[in-house]
Amino acid sequence: RVGSGSLPDPITVTVDQLQDSQYEKRLVRVEAQLVEQSRRKDEQLLVMKAGGVLFHARLSPASDWVASLGNDSVLSLTGICRIQMGEHRPVIGDWRVSAFELLLPAADDIRVVKPPRWWTSQRVGWLLAVVTSLFAGAMCWIALLRHRVLLQTAIIADRLQAEAALNERA
Repeated sequence: RVGSGSLPDPITVTVDQLQDSQYEKRLVRVEAQLVEQSRRKDEQLLVMKAGGVLFHARLSPASDWVASLGNDSVLSLTGICRIQMGEHRPVIGDWRVSAFELLLPAADDIRVVKPPRWWTSQRVGWLLAVVTSLFAGAMCWIALLRHRVLLQTAIIADRLQAEAALNERA
């Protein structure tokens, strides 16, 4: 800490801009889609995707609220950009950025822009299984009813024949 005062406003950037080394150790805000998350001890690692680029966001301390976020949620993340430099490009005279990550100080720095779609492949699978089992149950019920109707028709036919024979005798 070098002094006191209000926190700086975050710079709203895209993932393409984050691949430029000028945002190293700066407070940035970026929107991305949550792909996966994991938790180790008191740290939460979010795998994010934006514009075809995957990157990590680290949250320390971990939060149960963040753990409850569903994959495919679109999140707005505010954190410190940490860049991992790759190879040096001597012709251009700079370093190529190989990867970057965001260091999130608190769960408040994560905002849900768009919740995940309700129709996930797992829910569609469950719905298909339920509909298929209902259809199979209905077909079994119809077959059972047809069998009972045939039995009742045979019983009625036998009674009619017996009545006709009694009427002829009478």
